[in-house]
Amino acid sequence: MQLLHQYLMAYDLRIKIFNEFPTIDSTLLVEAITTPASHWPTNYQQLEFFGDSILKLVVATHVFYKYPLWHEGYLSKFKDLLVSNERLTRSAVRAHLERFICADFVTWKHPIFSPIMDQTRNRRLPRKAFADVVEALTAAAYECGGISLSQQVLGIFIPEITDISSASQSTQMDYDAFSAHLNQKIDLLLAFKFKNRALIWEALTHPSWRRDSSTASYQRLEFLGDAVLDFLVSKNLYKRCPKLSEGRMSEMRAALVNADFLAFLCMELTLLEPCCHSPTSRSEDLSEQTTQPKGISLWTFMRHDAPDIIKIQASCNTRYQLLGDKIKRNLVNHVSYPWAMLAQLGPSKFYSDLVESTIGAIFVDSGDCLDTCEHFLERIGLLDYLERFVGQEKHLEHPISKLHRISGTQTPDFKFQEMDNGLHRASVWLRSERIASVENCSTKSQAILMAADAAIIFLSNA
Repeated sequence: MQLLHQYLMAYDLRIKIFNEFPTIDSTLLVEAITTPASHWPTNYQQLEFFGDSILKLVVATHVFYKYPLWHEGYLSKFKDLLVSNERLTRSAVRAHLERFICADFVTWKHPIFSPIMDQTRNRRLPRKAFADVVEALTAAAYECGGISLSQQVLGIFIPEITDISSASQSTQMDYDAFSAHLNQKIDLLLAFKFKNRALIWEALTHPSWRRDSSTASYQRLEFLGDAVLDFLVSKNLYKRCPKLSEGRMSEMRAALVNADFLAFLCMELTLLEPCCHSPTSRSEDLSEQTTQPKGISLWTFMRHDAPDIIKIQASCNTRYQLLGDKIKRNLVNHVSYPWAMLAQLGPSKFYSDLVESTIGAIFVDSGDCLDTCEHFLERIGLLDYLERFVGQEKHLEHPISKLHRISGTQTPDFKFQEMDNGLHRASVWLRSERIASVENCSTKSQAILMAADAAIIFLSNA
């Protein structure tokens, strides 16, 4: 009876709301409209996880192309407004979506069908359930018709995106100021040849750059690339891990798209080219010159006009030379994800921004081709790590999230201090009692994460 009820609701939904669209698979519709509260073996949680990223991609693409003169701040605020749970809930209520949501467990004591009245009217459903079902329906549509069908479904609830245009509005500019050799290096590094050279140079331009008024900074492309990255990671997790819980997939996604990890991948992405090594003394024969490979990283191509950035890059590169191999070994072999070690790397935000802006540039230059962007994720190694995380029982939960979880109703309090030697210390307090403390950390983030780890150990042994 429960299953019959769900399929009847799905059939009703298709007739009354989706009647003009290509058929969406009934099994997917049933899954998309079934809430966890129904206690049915399958519910919308996995579809909702994937649909959330589809929603953000569709909306981000729409606002990026529709408002070419808006800077990243305006784009983000408008996107957040359109994809907010409150907005989706209001739209779902206007569409009377509550009539088709399966949130009840059918028993002989709790019947669903009644010849006297429609039991689904005036039900009190959690408001978030409306937004979750919209996102799940978006993913169900994608499974049957790709992004275009997802966009049609979202158009019912977000009419603003129905006029979406995917035609690139970036102009082709003359970049003779940069040698063909330099452009060739970028194409080889990224394993992608740009047709519109303006896009890649925009993706590599820091907001501080003022010498070239014809090129915007990477911020708009970074906004778009962030949505593309989120979608591709979510899609791969959803496709490759059909039995994983929504919570576990969310942990994996957070581990793969956080700024410190993307910055590490940015530093890892290098192009090896021969470098001539000269003799160190006059007594050495000039004929004994050797050729050693030299690595050119993505971040070295970034254009900027801020003197401090050179110092920041040099300092971060020094830390990377010390920690890079250790981080990589940890990611490949260890059970626990190296949150604190990545924080110790202390990368500035522009490292992760460059990865996302490059993804955005490839997306636009390739005509919104998601497969091409996915090839770039393979190039930087992100999908390899995704495969490893799926195959391993890796502990991915962020230390601060774990600390809040195991501390129960008591909220931990972090205290931070910079020491006289430039290093950092942090402590964790619970119920006015200090339960953990660390010091001599190279960055504030590292100190906080290591203090959280120490507090977790303390509480676990208490």
